[in-house]
Amino acid sequence: MGNLSATQKYIIGLIGIVIFIPIVILLIRAFLVSSGTVINGVFSLASTIPSNSTITLLVKDTSTPTGQFMPVEVNLPAKDFSSWQFNGGKSGVTYQIKAQLLSNGKTTESNILTVTAPAANQVLKFSFNAEVTPTPAISLAPTHVPTPTAKPVPTRVPTPTAELLMPIVTPTTTPATQSATASISGTLSFTGQPPVSSRVVIFERVTGTTSFQVAVDNFVPKPLSVWVWQGIPSTSYDFIAILKQKQSDGTDTDLLTSSAISLSAPSTTGALSLSYTPTLGAPAPNIFVTCGSLDGPSQNWGATVNFQTITGAASYWFEIGTTDGGTDLVNSTHNATSGTNQTLAEPFKNGTTYYAKYAYAGIPDLLSGASQFSPLSGTVQLKCQ
Repeated sequence: MGNLSATQKYIIGLIGIVIFIPIVILLIRAFLVSSGTVINGVFSLASTIPSNSTITLLVKDTSTPTGQFMPVEVNLPAKDFSSWQFNGGKSGVTYQIKAQLLSNGKTTESNILTVTAPAANQVLKFSFNAEVTPTPAISLAPTHVPTPTAKPVPTRVPTPTAELLMPIVTPTTTPATQSATASISGTLSFTGQPPVSSRVVIFERVTGTTSFQVAVDNFVPKPLSVWVWQGIPSTSYDFIAILKQKQSDGTDTDLLTSSAISLSAPSTTGALSLSYTPTLGAPAPNIFVTCGSLDGPSQNWGATVNFQTITGAASYWFEIGTTDGGTDLVNSTHNATSGTNQTLAEPFKNGTTYYAKYAYAGIPDLLSGASQFSPLSGTVQLKCQ
């Protein structure tokens, strides 16, 4: 270094800074991620693309059997080594992550990453096919026919072929056709507690037509989600969102439909909303007791009270007392279990009459008397003797 000029030392210093700063940034990002549930990384484009290109980041939760790739960030700048981040992960959950690059109406997908939150410095790579450059047109000058000379054998003039007589066509840019696409995106807000086995489906139709088609399927109902769909440029579309619940026979029941919105492609302002308040009927009083065995000294039966399982229920509220409407033995809630009946093991005094009833809700982890529960069933008298 002693023999280097001041300019050379300055250049070497700049190179060191350029190399050092990205490393520091990556280390800081890794530190932040280690204390949360963030997954982040960078895009590797390995190609020069138009400046108006954008990237959409999509994530799929692999812990959900019916999970689909859902957009979590849209309209990200398409720059080599630009950063991305997914903030909605859960620690210890494995996700699949990919990206879609939209450039001049064409969509290109990256590789798919499979990572467990939290994670840092992941790389989403795009591979592009080499673009075909049109071969420049070649101007054909008229063929010069030499003048015959006095040689014994005259020079033969070649007969022009069809290939030489073809006109030269200058390449032109083809206007966008109906196959070109333009992105339409927006948000979906959901208020209330979604019922078990439910999902949201967004439908679209060309404005002025009658039939809706599926645009985005399998949205998990949550307070705020981002959706993206590809339409035809300068075309107006209507969108609606429907809350659906899967039934035990595999069919869907529509629970709620949003108001319709109209958007022209491209657009980023599509705001759909759903507010769900379930209306539940009281369960039938299908309750019975299995008495088990009698303990002589205490005169208690090892009783099991059975409440019939309700399709779609996620939690139950049980009341058992020694008077009609009483709760001196049981007043508690439990999340649903699999099986024909929900069961409670409770000691029954020999010869004592007990009064039991219950309610259900479509969401778990509720307290007794929560407004989301259905009305209580009719009362059933139970006795072991």
